[in-house]
Amino acid sequence: MFKTKKIKQLEEDICFWKQKTDELEKEILSISEKNKELEKQISQKDDEIMNLQHVNKENEIMKRYYKLDEDPSPEVQAKVLADLRIHNIEYENLLNKIEECKRVMQIARTNFPIYPL
Repeated sequence: MFKTKKIKQLEEDICFWKQKTDELEKEILSISEKNKELEKQISQKDDEIMNLQHVNKENEIMKRYYKLDEDPSPEVQAKVLADLRIHNIEYENLLNKIEECKRVMQIARTNFPIYPL
Protein backbone atom coordinates (compact mmCIF):
# COMPACT_ATOMS: atom_id res chain seq x y z
CA MET A 1 0.00 0.00 0.00
CA PHE A 2 1.35 3.39 -1.03
CA LYS A 3 1.48 6.04 1.71
CA THR A 4 1.23 9.69 0.97
CA LYS A 5 3.48 12.29 2.51
CA LYS A 6 0.62 13.47 4.68
CA ILE A 7 0.06 9.97 6.11
CA LYS A 8 3.81 9.55 6.74
CA GLN A 9 3.92 12.92 8.49
CA LEU A 10 0.92 11.99 10.63
CA GLU A 11 2.51 8.67 11.59
CA GLU A 12 5.73 10.46 12.57
CA ASP A 13 3.69 12.94 14.64
CA ILE A 14 1.91 10.06 16.38
CA CYS A 15 5.24 8.45 17.22
CA PHE A 16 6.60 11.75 18.50
CA TRP A 17 3.58 12.39 20.75
CA LYS A 18 3.59 8.80 21.95
CA GLN A 19 7.22 9.24 23.02
CA LYS A 20 6.39 12.53 24.77
CA THR A 21 3.45 10.88 26.53
CA ASP A 22 5.69 8.06 27.75
CA GLU A 23 8.24 10.58 29.04
CA LEU A 24 5.52 12.50 30.89
CA GLU A 25 4.12 9.31 32.41
CA LYS A 26 7.60 8.41 33.70
CA GLU A 27 7.95 11.90 35.16
CA ILE A 28 4.52 11.62 36.81
CA LEU A 29 5.52 8.28 38.36
CA SER A 30 8.77 9.76 39.60
CA ILE A 31 6.98 12.73 41.16
CA SER A 32 4.40 10.40 42.70
CA GLU A 33 7.14 8.29 44.30
CA LYS A 34 8.84 11.41 45.64
CA ASN A 35 5.50 12.58 47.00
CA LYS A 36 4.97 9.25 48.80
CA GLU A 37 8.45 9.50 50.33
CA LEU A 38 7.78 13.07 51.48
CA GLU A 39 4.44 12.01 52.98
CA LYS A 40 6.25 9.24 54.85
CA GLN A 41 8.82 11.73 56.16
CA ILE A 42 6.04 14.11 57.23
CA SER A 43 4.32 11.28 59.06
CA GLN A 44 7.56 10.40 60.86
CA LYS A 45 8.12 14.04 61.82
CA ASP A 46 4.53 14.28 63.07
CA ASP A 47 5.15 11.21 65.24
CA GLU A 48 8.35 12.80 66.60
CA ILE A 49 6.46 15.99 67.41
CA MET A 50 3.77 14.00 69.21
CA ASN A 51 6.41 12.22 71.27
CA LEU A 52 8.08 15.51 72.16
CA GLN A 53 4.75 17.01 73.17
CA HIS A 54 4.11 13.95 75.31
CA VAL A 55 7.44 14.33 77.10
CA ASN A 56 6.90 18.07 77.54
CA LYS A 57 3.49 17.45 79.08
CA GLU A 58 4.99 14.90 81.45
CA ASN A 59 7.66 17.43 82.41
CA GLU A 60 5.01 20.06 83.10
CA ILE A 61 3.13 17.61 85.30
CA MET A 62 6.29 16.77 87.20
CA LYS A 63 7.19 20.44 87.67
CA ARG A 64 3.69 21.16 88.93
CA TYR A 65 4.11 18.79 91.89
CA TYR A 66 7.79 18.30 92.62
CA LYS A 67 10.11 20.74 94.26
CA LEU A 68 13.78 20.03 93.67
CA ASP A 69 14.99 20.78 97.19
CA GLU A 70 12.51 18.59 99.12
CA ASP A 71 10.87 15.20 98.87
CA PRO A 72 7.21 15.21 97.91
CA SER A 73 4.60 14.05 100.38
CA PRO A 74 2.78 10.76 99.76
CA GLU A 75 -0.32 12.80 98.82
CA VAL A 76 1.62 14.69 96.17
CA GLN A 77 3.15 11.46 94.87
CA ALA A 78 -0.33 9.96 94.51
CA LYS A 79 -1.55 13.08 92.66
CA VAL A 80 1.43 12.94 90.29
CA LEU A 81 0.90 9.27 89.51
CA ALA A 82 -2.81 9.82 88.89
CA ASP A 83 -2.15 12.84 86.67
CA LEU A 84 0.51 10.95 84.69
CA ARG A 85 -1.79 7.94 84.22
CA ILE A 86 -4.58 10.20 82.95
CA HIS A 87 -2.16 11.90 80.58
CA ASN A 88 -0.86 8.56 79.28
CA ILE A 89 -4.41 7.33 78.63
CA GLU A 90 -5.23 10.55 76.75
CA TYR A 91 -2.01 10.20 74.77
CA GLU A 92 -2.74 6.57 73.85
CA ASN A 93 -6.26 7.56 72.75
CA LEU A 94 -4.80 10.29 70.56
CA LEU A 95 -2.29 7.89 68.98
CA ASN A 96 -5.07 5.38 68.32
CA LYS A 97 -7.17 8.06 66.62
CA ILE A 98 -4.20 9.09 64.47
CA GLU A 99 -3.59 5.48 63.42
CA GLU A 100 -7.28 5.04 62.60
CA CYS A 101 -7.19 8.20 60.46
CA LYS A 102 -4.12 6.90 58.63
CA ARG A 103 -5.90 3.60 57.92
CA VAL A 104 -9.00 5.39 56.67
CA MET A 105 -6.88 7.65 54.43
CA GLN A 106 -5.11 4.59 52.99
CA ILE A 107 -8.43 2.91 52.27
CA ALA A 108 -9.75 6.08 50.68
CA ARG A 109 -6.65 6.37 48.49
CA THR A 110 -6.98 2.75 47.43
CA ASN A 111 -10.66 3.09 46.58
CA PHE A 112 -10.39 6.57 45.08
CA PRO A 113 -6.79 7.14 43.90
CA ILE A 114 -5.70 10.69 43.39
CA TYR A 115 -4.13 11.16 39.99
CA PRO A 116 -1.78 14.05 39.41
CA LEU A 117 -2.93 16.60 36.91
